[in-house]
Amino acid sequence: MAAESDGPKRGPKAELLRRRLNDLRVEAEAARGREGTQKRLQAAVRRTGEPGTGTFSGQRVSDWAPARADKCKLPQDFGALLAVVAVWSAWAGEASLRADGTIAPAWRKANKGQWDRLLREAHEEREEPVTAAGADAAEKRAHIGLYLERVRNRHRRLNLDVLGPSGMAGEQAMIEVRQVFMPQLAKPYVPRMREELRLALRTRGELVDELEARAAELPQREEQPRPVLAALAGESGRRAVVLGDPGAGKSTLAKYLALALAGGLEAVPEELAPLEGLVPVLVELREYAVPEAWGDTVEDFIERAHTQAYLPLPRELLTGLLQDGEAVVLFDGLDEVFDPGRRAAMARRITAFAAKYPQCRVVVTSREYGYQSHEFASADFCQLMLEDLTREQVEEFVRRWYRAAYPDDPQLAERRIDRMLGAVRDVGAVGELAGNPLLLTILAAIGQSRTIPRERREMYAHAIEVLIERWDRDAKLLAPPTPCTTDVAHALEGLTVSRRLKLLERVARRMQEGVGSPAGTFIHHDDLIDIVRDFLVESNVGASVAMAAAKELVDHLRTRNFLLAHYGGGLYGFVHRTFMEYLAALDLLRRREEEEWEREELVALLAERAKEPAWHEVLLLMAGRLRQKDVAAFLGRLLELYWAPEAVRGPMLPLAVRVLAEVEEVGPPREDRQRAVLSVGALLVAATDEDADVRESATIRLGWHSADEEAFDGLLRALEDESPDVRIQAIASLRKAITRPESARPALHTPLSDPDPTVRAAALDALTLRWPTHPETHAATLTALTDPDSTVRADAITALAVRHPDQAHPLALRAAREDESPSTRSRYLRLVTLLWPDAPTTPTLLTDRAHHDDSEEVRTTATEGLARLRWLATEIA
Repeated sequence: MAAESDGPKRGPKAELLRRRLNDLRVEAEAARGREGTQKRLQAAVRRTGEPGTGTFSGQRVSDWAPARADKCKLPQDFGALLAVVAVWSAWAGEASLRADGTIAPAWRKANKGQWDRLLREAHEEREEPVTAAGADAAEKRAHIGLYLERVRNRHRRLNLDVLGPSGMAGEQAMIEVRQVFMPQLAKPYVPRMREELRLALRTRGELVDELEARAAELPQREEQPRPVLAALAGESGRRAVVLGDPGAGKSTLAKYLALALAGGLEAVPEELAPLEGLVPVLVELREYAVPEAWGDTVEDFIERAHTQAYLPLPRELLTGLLQDGEAVVLFDGLDEVFDPGRRAAMARRITAFAAKYPQCRVVVTSREYGYQSHEFASADFCQLMLEDLTREQVEEFVRRWYRAAYPDDPQLAERRIDRMLGAVRDVGAVGELAGNPLLLTILAAIGQSRTIPRERREMYAHAIEVLIERWDRDAKLLAPPTPCTTDVAHALEGLTVSRRLKLLERVARRMQEGVGSPAGTFIHHDDLIDIVRDFLVESNVGASVAMAAAKELVDHLRTRNFLLAHYGGGLYGFVHRTFMEYLAALDLLRRREEEEWEREELVALLAERAKEPAWHEVLLLMAGRLRQKDVAAFLGRLLELYWAPEAVRGPMLPLAVRVLAEVEEVGPPREDRQRAVLSVGALLVAATDEDADVRESATIRLGWHSADEEAFDGLLRALEDESPDVRIQAIASLRKAITRPESARPALHTPLSDPDPTVRAAALDALTLRWPTHPETHAATLTALTDPDSTVRADAITALAVRHPDQAHPLALRAAREDESPSTRSRYLRLVTLLWPDAPTTPTLLTDRAHHDDSEEVRTTATEGLARLRWLATEIA
């Protein structure tokens, strides 16, 4: 294949390859700088060792990815092409290369197929005879190819700036939809009412409701759920409405479908094979419902949206695709058309569009609230309801998430996976939230910087902030509602995020107090308006304005809030019980802080609630933020109830230990059963509880009694507990066992061979901190230098450096260059800078890592180390 023949027979596939390469080159050069690019590229490509790179010349890619299409030549060696793409991707910030310069297996797996296809199709295209019809077809393919490329770029990444921790915008890991998407199961939609809601409505005499009436007319059948992708790709899915709860993943499903059909995955999933080759067209209905677009036909709006987003799909070509059935049109977010009349009109437009293009597939997504099925049922649309993620899907999502978030540090990824999976499996509230895709994504994002469930309050606070403020504004880009009058507008403007949170706390406490009643954890429309009105009146809003503003705010909650939702009739409830419990706890804490209750009143209330298991999570969420004396008094009352007659004992001991697990410090207990005391006997009972959190907290408190023989034996038994967290706490308690060090030290050598690296690290830290000069500690440190876990090895070198710097220095130098974990290499660089700043090898090491390490984190650490050395030199001078 002579390169010279590329020019006259270059078609859309060659042009697509050139465009992809050119875009990637521009991005890479912007990140790395153009000076010396060809020379650096040549060296880096040869370093990959891919076939065809041994004689690679960096200048060659000027022919593959020129700015002008008429200068383009096709690469001959796929290995060289893949190496170039991997290097440019690394320069642009992707984890495409390993530390030794070879291509990372995970990146190769994700990208090899699409680049292989691009090059193969470009070569095959060159051999095709060119006819007039062929030229038209080639132009069509070229337009579609460029359009699909734009679709891939537009939808491939998750927006973690919205979902991740506040203040970290732009610092989140770049996670792509294809890496973590979990296709849910779906059932045929039947508008049924939850039994608890039916009971609550019956209690209020409001059971006659449109939802109930429609449900009564439908056949009472129970169909098994099926994979939603297969349902949409089947013949019955040619016209489909996909319904789901808030955060159920409807929009992500639409984007995943678009991405899959646009070639944004390694391959089209097997379930979507019947749709392969169809062109996806995503229509976001919230943008269509705005006044300036409402006069457009569907086709007009698609053309307008494509023009604004630079999606090159000409109107004539689009019309042909729709008429020939070569497209899938995805209408996303019918529920985000908030005006009921306009929403009904939008439904009619969609069904009319489907009738106009009978060969074209049409998918609509919507929340169940406000959805009127008649229009779509009459147009023969199948209607599906998304199910929550299964436990297996949740666990697979967690694994995919953290492996995508930490591609350069697999050991850190596995630790994060173990931590999050432990929370999902062991903590009911976290497991309940995780079934919702949006909340699971928030959990995963926040779990990168927080320990869940230990810091679950911060996680709940973050999720609530996202749901009441950032989701509508930043993710959905929805405009705030327009108040009916200026006075109402001013009243609602005063409801800042913090004040809305305070208002929701009151609502949550009121609902939590209904636990066990026929109304359950719902609140009626009238009661909700009363709470909002009273809250506004307390804020110096006039009574009449407050009432009007309350009605408007509740209507806003009814139509679009993702936290407090309308469930039918006049009843509202939180989308997840966990949020109600957390907000109710905040309200009780606020009332205590504002001195609404004296300590004895508070303790009496909490002790009474302790007898009701439905209140336990609220009490635990409070415990971590109560004053120290309040916690001590509450613990004392719980123990009084525990040692009371059998009739009132209940779960008081496990609850007391759970309370202790929530607080950092309440002081050592006194030997007095009548106050805030947990005796050794009680702790030993708790240390065998079936709940790992209870065992962990009991193990911490047993350390206070380590002089007691029974308590000490309990700590030794805890070293063999099935939970790594319990074993770690046992190690910490034994390290502090001042009165029995001769027994504690030998016991801590056993966990040095624990299968969990965090336990091994804890044991090594305990020995080197408490018994640093003991010969057996030194021997254990030397053994740990060959541990398979990078963190344990780093701990060993750090400990060795304190007592034996001459031994540690060469080990630290080598590890700073060769350790596979970027975070661990950074740790070694900081250690070398701190302990050996005057060694001639230190600036050499830092300079080398600042310029040549593949990790930005390591390069930054090295640069900071060099700056520190220069600062020290200046200070000494």
